[in-house]
Amino acid sequence: MKELFFPLTMIVISTLTTPAFAKDKLPINAVNAIEQTLTKYYGNQYQNDCLFFSHDETHYCAKVTNAEIKTLNGKSQLYVLVNGDYAEPGLDAGHVTEGIGGLFIFNQVNNQWQLAAAQPYITNGAYGSSQLGNFKLVQIAPDKFGWYGEYGYTSTGCTEVNKHIYAQVGNQVKAIFMADPLDSDCSGNGDGWDSYESKLTILSQKSAINGFYPIQINAIEHDYPDNHNVKKGKVKKSNYQMTYKPSAQKYIR
Repeated sequence: MKELFFPLTMIVISTLTTPAFAKDKLPINAVNAIEQTLTKYYGNQYQNDCLFFSHDETHYCAKVTNAEIKTLNGKSQLYVLVNGDYAEPGLDAGHVTEGIGGLFIFNQVNNQWQLAAAQPYITNGAYGSSQLGNFKLVQIAPDKFGWYGEYGYTSTGCTEVNKHIYAQVGNQVKAIFMADPLDSDCSGNGDGWDSYESKLTILSQKSAINGFYPIQINAIEHDYPDNHNVKKGKVKKSNYQMTYKPSAQKYIR
């Protein structure tokens, strides 16, 4: 059983100060496969030690921040995470300006690495920085890993965080879990105080359903309408499980 909990804070990742992935820790054929894939999706224009490219008429600068080989049941896969920042020449990033990231999965076939699934353009984050670089690999099924993490921002006294899990579905990497409701904390808005926090647990001790382990959500909701007056507040707890539904291509309660 894998318990996953992130503090209710916004974490901003800047790829411009993140070192490139450790090529010396990967086989040369894996490094070659990664570099060929980067060129395919992002081109080969390097600037400030990262790839400078355009997507939807917006410029970004991105690099690989994590690449790991995982082996399950004798099958090896290479998981690659790309993280990028807004890099529009002459323009500053505002609160609603997103960064970009990408996720790639390679299968090892006859000692070579072949791209099996990809999602190269995941716009996310705030102030021009992608938060995908904060995501971690977790085992989400008996035969596969996925990426789990949070997107979040703070505005007008409220911090909001949305948990996501990305995994391979066919030849794509998709968001198979998105928190509903999202975590939030509005203790800084000067009025009432309400918050919602949750913990996600992958139930790996249970049998997979439709190819993925079920997940458990444990949540607690606070509602203090009179500016932190605990005596007038309400607390509501909820616990439930979710399973993967193929027709929806995501977890359903």
